[in-house]
Amino acid sequence: MNALKKITLCTFSLLLLATPLVHAAKETAVRKLNKSSLSNTIATSSKIVVVDVFATWCSPCKLMGPVFEEVSAQLGDAYEFVKVDFDEVDSCSKEFKVSSVPTILVFKDGKELGRTAGYKDAATLKAKIEELAKGAKEVTRLSQEQLNVQLLEAIQQADVDGLKKAIASGADVNAEYDQGTTPVVWALAFTGMHHEKCVEMLKVLLDAGASLEITGPANPTNQTIDQMVDMMIDNATKTLNAFKQIEGVVKEHSSKTKKVVKA
Repeated sequence: MNALKKITLCTFSLLLLATPLVHAAKETAVRKLNKSSLSNTIATSSKIVVVDVFATWCSPCKLMGPVFEEVSAQLGDAYEFVKVDFDEVDSCSKEFKVSSVPTILVFKDGKELGRTAGYKDAATLKAKIEELAKGAKEVTRLSQEQLNVQLLEAIQQADVDGLKKAIASGADVNAEYDQGTTPVVWALAFTGMHHEKCVEMLKVLLDAGASLEITGPANPTNQTIDQMVDMMIDNATKTLNAFKQIEGVVKEHSSKTKKVVKA
């Protein structure tokens, strides 16, 4: 019996010793940031950044701390949970206009999606953060549209480096523009103006996964890409022949003009 008591006491003691370690591990799950690291995290993180603005003298903040940790564990890797001391980071009041604590701020791609102030239980806080995070989808959608516009502008300006940069940033090489046009259609359309650069841009687009299938208003006769290129070659040949004829007319006119001047 004595041996059993000793084993029980030892087990209980180990559990008591382990408990602070578990709490310590949970507390380090949410990083405490200073002013510069807060600004950097908000600006550069690819995740949705959730900031707990607290103060050491604030009783509701002390209650919110464990709740914030709990919600952080529930929401997982799509979010980055951090905390800042209101009295240590003046940007909370100056830049983010925080006037009371605790306040929870939610950011995506450097932009504030929203905030909530005051103590919340875990379920309420989780629901509020998820509600605010829905706005990130709209930010991402607009960002995608902007990237697609950058890609189109690079093609129109025959800016090969700009095209590569837009693709690297996430622009859709199969984006659909007005009249069902695609980046490939625009690259082909500007071949007559930019020649070699358009050939290089076409290679860049195809290497990035652009489709050669052109449908809709941009291809009303449902031609294959080969047929479209053949038509462009035929038109280019006719244009070249026309320029040669123009060259002959100009030379003939110049020759007659010179004879008249000599006479």
